[in-house]
Amino acid sequence: MRAIVFSDLHIHDTMTNLPNHLEDCMEILDIVFQTAYEDNLDGIIFCGDLFHQPKNIPLLSLHTTIKKFSNLFKDYPTIKFYCISGNHDQATQNIRGKESLNVLQVFDEVFDNFILIDNETGSIAGKLVHGVPFYTYPEHLEEVLKELDPNKIDILLLHNTPSEIFNTHIPTQVDTDVLSKFKQVFIGHIHKPQLLRDNVLVLGSPKYLDRGDAGDEKFIYLYDSEAEEPIQLFPTPFDKLDIKERKVKDNISERVETTHYDMQTQDKHSLLAAYCKDMQLDEETTKIGLGCI
Repeated sequence: MRAIVFSDLHIHDTMTNLPNHLEDCMEILDIVFQTAYEDNLDGIIFCGDLFHQPKNIPLLSLHTTIKKFSNLFKDYPTIKFYCISGNHDQATQNIRGKESLNVLQVFDEVFDNFILIDNETGSIAGKLVHGVPFYTYPEHLEEVLKELDPNKIDILLLHNTPSEIFNTHIPTQVDTDVLSKFKQVFIGHIHKPQLLRDNVLVLGSPKYLDRGDAGDEKFIYLYDSEAEEPIQLFPTPFDKLDIKERKVKDNISERVETTHYDMQTQDKHSLLAAYCKDMQLDEETTKIGLGCI
């Protein structure tokens, strides 16, 4: 099975300091659909937060996105878009047994090839892909995961905060050790990409969204279940995902962050020094910053 995988597009028409955000999001959709079609991929996988503003999605954003998907499914009729809902797609708190309405349900009902798999299993080229939407309460997510058999799922999609992410200040919603029991896990929600285990990947967002993204590399991924290295990176921004002609494959463990900032045990100087290194600040700027604490 070969598919493009990405997450957290956060479509909106009035993002602060991002005047072209809506157009950029539409361009990303154009590129992933064109690439999936031209390279005969088996589908596109998206891990939540297609939209940015929950409960009150601007009409311009909604209309533009509906029109875009309509055109894409007409131009590329064999391509299917598999997805789960993120917290920014949901109308209310998502509680187990009282699941929230979400905007992706509309797309699922309107377009045959837009396939929402919240708490459902889809088959992509013979591989079983199970989707778990964002849950407001970690105990509800834990209950859902306990009912799943890792041996019967090839790919698990999530949109909650796992343990061991780079920023331990963000509350954990699911234990990465639990997730590592599955064959392959793709996680949305956190915008900085990070490889937590060989089989557990936090995807990050495909484009810059706010100042918290400063210094981060952004990616869209090609997943090939039969390849020796199943995950291939495509840094953004880009004009086209050149899959056939790409000769040098990036090592995901070298390009995607595998460490984290320990807010509880690291001293202030070590923490700031690590952050400055990640932000690729020059030595003089780092010295000035360390001298202020």
